[in-house]
Amino acid sequence: MNIAVESLAGLSTVTKSFVPLLSSGGICLLKGPMASGKTTFVSSFMAHFDFFGVSSPSFSLVQEYESSISVFHMDLYRLESYDELELLDLEHYFKQKTHLIFIEWAEKLGDFHYPYCEILFKKCGGETRELEFNDFRNV
Repeated sequence: MNIAVESLAGLSTVTKSFVPLLSSGGICLLKGPMASGKTTFVSSFMAHFDFFGVSSPSFSLVQEYESSISVFHMDLYRLESYDELELLDLEHYFKQKTHLIFIEWAEKLGDFHYPYCEILFKKCGGETRELEFNDFRNV
């Protein structure tokens, strides 16, 4: 399913429709170019749970958000090798079923062997974005 939004502010309506589909134990892979709306998507999603402290985990690599839904928010942008990826011990997070996991720059994961959904972000000019939602049946 593809959805176009005219501005990043318009993500609120989109994320609200996905609140019932994403829950603890789920993994959501976020893929797309820089500034395409990945972090804004997570922020908009968390706002539906009255959590407003989302920030890009580009430097910390993993952020944990506690609200009525617990979330691990990861950003793999800075990783340059598979060895760096292994040092994060992502398996530890993936095996937990207490948190919903959002992973930005998920392209860097390579083969992924856990159930997941995927959102592809595409910039279409100006503030318009197209989001492609894949594999939501897996979460």
